[in-house]
Amino acid sequence: MSSTSAPSVYTVTGGGNYCAGDVASAPEVIMLASDPGVVYTIFRSATAVSTATGTGGPLSLGTYTAAGSYTAIANLGAGAGCQTSMSGSATIGINPLPNVYSVTGGGNFCAGGSGVAVGMSFGQTGVLYNLKTVGGGTLTSAAGTNSAITFGSITVPGTYSVQASTTATGCTNAMTGTVTVGTVNVPVAQTVTGGGAYCSGGSGVAVGLANSATGVSYQLFNGATAGSISSGTGTSISFGSQTAAGVYTVMATQTTGSVSCTTAMSGSATVVVNSNPAVYSVTGGGAYCAGGSGMTVGLNGSQAGVNYALYTGTVVATTVAGTGSAISFGTFTATGTYTVRATNATTSCVSDMSGNAVISINALPTVNSVGGGGSYCAGGTGLAVTLSGSQSGVNYTLSRSGSVVVTLPGTGGSLTFGTFTEAGLYTVLATNTTTGCTSAQSGSATITINPLPTVQTITGGGNYCSGGTGVVVGLGGGQAGVTYTLYRGTTLVTTVASTSSAPVSFPSQTVAGTYSAYAVITATGCGTNMSGTTTIGINPLPTAYAVTGTGNYCSGGSGVAVGLAGSQGGVNYNLYNGTAIVGSASGTGTAVSFGMYTTASTYTVLATNATTGCTNAMSGGAIVGINPLPTAVTVTSSASSYCAGDLGIDIGLSGSTSGVNYQLYMGSTPAGVAVSGTGGPLTIGTYTAAGTYTVSATNTTTGCMRNMSGAAVVNINALPTMYAVTSSGSNYCAGGTGITMGLAGSESGVSYQLYNGAGTVGTPVSGTGSSISFGVYTASGTYTVLATNTTTSCSRAMSGAANVTINSLPVAQTVTSSGTSYCAGTSGIAIGLGNSAVGVSYQLYNGVTPVGGAVAGTGSALSLGSQTMAGTYMVVGTSSATGCSNNMTGTASVSINPAPNTFNVTGGGAYCQGSTGVSIGLSGSNAGVNYQLYNGTLAVGGPVAGTGAAFTFPGTYTTTGTYNVVASTGLGCTSNMTGSASVNMNVLPGTYNVTGGGAYCNGGSGVHVGLSGSQAGIAYQLYNGTTPVGSFTTGTGLALDFGLKTAGGTYTVLAYNPATSCISNMSGSAVISVNNLPVVQSVSGGGSYCNGTSTGVSIGLENSQAGVSYQLYNGTAIAGSPVLGTGSAIDFGNFMASGTYTAVATAIGSGCQNAMSGSASVSISPLPNIQVVTGGGTICAGSTGANVYLNNSQSGVNYQLYNGPAPVGAPVSGTGSSMNLGAQTASGTYTVQAINATTGCVRNMSGAATINVNAQPALHTVTGG
Repeated sequence: MSSTSAPSVYTVTGGGNYCAGDVASAPEVIMLASDPGVVYTIFRSATAVSTATGTGGPLSLGTYTAAGSYTAIANLGAGAGCQTSMSGSATIGINPLPNVYSVTGGGNFCAGGSGVAVGMSFGQTGVLYNLKTVGGGTLTSAAGTNSAITFGSITVPGTYSVQASTTATGCTNAMTGTVTVGTVNVPVAQTVTGGGAYCSGGSGVAVGLANSATGVSYQLFNGATAGSISSGTGTSISFGSQTAAGVYTVMATQTTGSVSCTTAMSGSATVVVNSNPAVYSVTGGGAYCAGGSGMTVGLNGSQAGVNYALYTGTVVATTVAGTGSAISFGTFTATGTYTVRATNATTSCVSDMSGNAVISINALPTVNSVGGGGSYCAGGTGLAVTLSGSQSGVNYTLSRSGSVVVTLPGTGGSLTFGTFTEAGLYTVLATNTTTGCTSAQSGSATITINPLPTVQTITGGGNYCSGGTGVVVGLGGGQAGVTYTLYRGTTLVTTVASTSSAPVSFPSQTVAGTYSAYAVITATGCGTNMSGTTTIGINPLPTAYAVTGTGNYCSGGSGVAVGLAGSQGGVNYNLYNGTAIVGSASGTGTAVSFGMYTTASTYTVLATNATTGCTNAMSGGAIVGINPLPTAVTVTSSASSYCAGDLGIDIGLSGSTSGVNYQLYMGSTPAGVAVSGTGGPLTIGTYTAAGTYTVSATNTTTGCMRNMSGAAVVNINALPTMYAVTSSGSNYCAGGTGITMGLAGSESGVSYQLYNGAGTVGTPVSGTGSSISFGVYTASGTYTVLATNTTTSCSRAMSGAANVTINSLPVAQTVTSSGTSYCAGTSGIAIGLGNSAVGVSYQLYNGVTPVGGAVAGTGSALSLGSQTMAGTYMVVGTSSATGCSNNMTGTASVSINPAPNTFNVTGGGAYCQGSTGVSIGLSGSNAGVNYQLYNGTLAVGGPVAGTGAAFTFPGTYTTTGTYNVVASTGLGCTSNMTGSASVNMNVLPGTYNVTGGGAYCNGGSGVHVGLSGSQAGIAYQLYNGTTPVGSFTTGTGLALDFGLKTAGGTYTVLAYNPATSCISNMSGSAVISVNNLPVVQSVSGGGSYCNGTSTGVSIGLENSQAGVSYQLYNGTAIAGSPVLGTGSAIDFGNFMASGTYTAVATAIGSGCQNAMSGSASVSISPLPNIQVVTGGGTICAGSTGANVYLNNSQSGVNYQLYNGPAPVGAPVSGTGSSMNLGAQTASGTYTVQAINATTGCVRNMSGAATINVNAQPALHTVTGG
């Protein structure tokens, strides 16, 4: 009776969900393995639905559409135990389709417009709705929200349908109905014509269209401002002459049914209004003094690009190009009236400038000669300064080195300015009181003050030692050009001339006495006594005694005594070695000792009086010398010990000295005779007697002895005992344990080294007192042993040797195979050797089991057959001659691999150039299987591991082509997946440069932003930052202008293709910046001043900004130069011209201008009228005096009478008529000064009144009668 084993248990897997109605996608039920010939029954729940026969590999149990749990039973026959339930199950589920709703929207729109809306009447949450062109791909998608949904505005004409896809299951369903999107024509773009430049006030320039279409309305725009409308005629049209400056564009509108379409016409027409040159005021002119450089003529402003011609009458004097600020035509001396005409260099427009400049000439005062001056000594009464003549109506100002000293009015005669004590250069300037013209008077007067010498303090003096050079006397400082005389008492000692401020030193003085000094300036002869005196005294020297003690001593001895033959009380004695003090002693009145000295040298003594500090060198010196010991050198030896039988040890010295004898000692006994030094290393001899050897050196001249450094020790060492070399054999197989080496005996304290030939083998082995082993050795050769005493290093070769021979193993060949695995059902894996040797047999093993018989080597590669059993195969080679075996190199593994399941390639589609591309995936996968994506035959990315479900390959794909997928198991089996995915790229809109932008002043009209080109059918959106500006502008194939923009920011443009939905950023950006106007500040200052003064009044601003230029104006005329802001108040300076002053600020970087707040008024207060002083005359002393008059006067003016520079009485108020200023009795010249009581303005009256006082006759007594 026979038995059949039960079928093996395998795992049922597979199954999954599929979409309702999609029978082709129904899931498959599989088993991971099966037994050949076994019938498997498939059950859904308890109902058998199918059978399948095992193949010995993975088995498909069929594809099923009914939902449920699927299992399998293996059946070998009807007998009990011949049925086996398979492990696991596969579940199949059915996913519902999305609900059906209606497609909404559609209609017509203008070609190139924003399209029309398309949507759905309702959308389910969890469902994605794909809008598709009929017969085409997906245009866009929208997720369901449980309400109506929209796909946005659709711009691509066509008929659209919608397919819904459940997000969770991927099940799809077509929605009800379709919608149609269409376009209507837009007006044809015609070219805008005309434009150009014209002068301000002209009739303008024509603007039109090169062509037009009937039924189309054309609207003219200047920027965003609408102009006239014209109907198309089929030919060119004109909008007439346009006078407003700007960029003119045209929009055409064509109505078709209910849709009105608008198109921007091509290009634009720019109208430029050339303004006439701005009118500025002519500045400058006036009267100048004869001989002067003339008067400057200018213009209070100008424009760059404008030429300004200066005229005298009808003759052009000069032409100057405008700079954008005030200009000057230069200085002119010719009298006359000057005017200016401006001409724009580009447009030739002309404007006459406002006002004119008149130039006239005033005569100068007469030149007279300045006299007086000179030099005087400091402290003197000073010197007078005079003028040889003068003119009435002219003031004469005396200045000293630029500073005004006094001003006198001209009298028609000579003038004396007074007596002056201050040094300096005195000059006189004459000023006409009416015209202000000045002339420097001829010559000058110089007053020089000669100073006294500076008083210095006398220095030096004191006592000095008898026989010395004396004592220096000097002064604490000196003075160049001064001679200093030294006096002892009243006796003149010496004279020294100083050349600098350095201290003055007189020659050393040796005569006792009291010294003083007197200084005289050589150039002027002025002299003065110097401060203080000094006294000189003389001190005696100490007595000289003889220095004692001289001799030599040996190095290391106690030295030599040094002393002095006598001494004095109150005197200190210092012993010197060269210049260094090495000892000292106080005088006792007898001989003194300084002690013992060891340093070789000549010793001297210096005596110092403790009271006076006077010193004296003692007589003679003491010479101390040192005899050196022999030089210590080291005792040397060739070794410390030697082996028995050697020649012994060489003993010597590392060096030696000529004139020195060297004696060797062993212990205390001399060894041999003394050896004379040679001046170099010394060999004393070779010695064999054991012991300690030393050397003593003796100087043959001085007898000094010295033991040499160190000693030499001599020892005698015995040799090791000799033993025989032993071994365990003479040969072995390669790879075996080798031969054991040893020695028949050994000694403790001896190291034994094994040698193979001349080379050491292993490490030395220490002796044990018996035989020793060196271990096992595998290298062939002749082995010997050398014994070495570890203490003495004495060595000896041991007796005999051992020879080793190696038998070689069969050569290890490489095991080869045609692979490591194969797919079930193929022929298996071929196994062999890469080479073989004759005389060697080769046995194949699977694990430890021999496979077939041994195969004899052939001397070349060897085949051991194809193997189908899984396992690890190895080969062993055996030598027929020696029986030695060797494992061949490597192994061969054989395994059986199943092929992967197939799934559908998903994804692909079209994408916009430069975007991330599209996704590609697989409808399913198996765990443990890698999936490689290919574009054609080129691998894309790396393999992706299966998950047991559908997946998407990492990333997105941009390279166009047809993509397919190959699955491979970890064991190398592959399968091509079903289908492919195509990737296509839509080109982006062309890139053009954003144009325009720039800066403008706050409140201006802004700047244009445009695009250097455009494409028909492309929509262009302008952005400021991230904010859209206006609506889309349709491309025309030409440059675009988005109009004037005032908002500051960075403007960019985005291009959108309605057909592909692809977008592209245009190149670059246009930056618009709005420059702030200067801050308004308040004008300050102004007021009134007296006519004829030179200072005027100050005008400024209460505050300012850095980086801003401020220009002051008197009316419309520029006043002064621009002033840069500082961040605080600024001053434009003093101004004399009357008027109302205003200021305009200009930002330096941007040129933006702003008028400042307020104004400053300047007015000129008149001087009092010139009246004539009269009266005066000659009077007798003691009379009532002579009257001084003024021929007229003004009310509100006070008149002050002066006699010379001194005021006389109080000021007198004017009456509007002549005045009597009273009778005056003092002689002198009387003048009058008028002061306006309200303004304080002062003026000298004309002329003077002179009063002379004659003395009365002397009184005498009448006698007689």
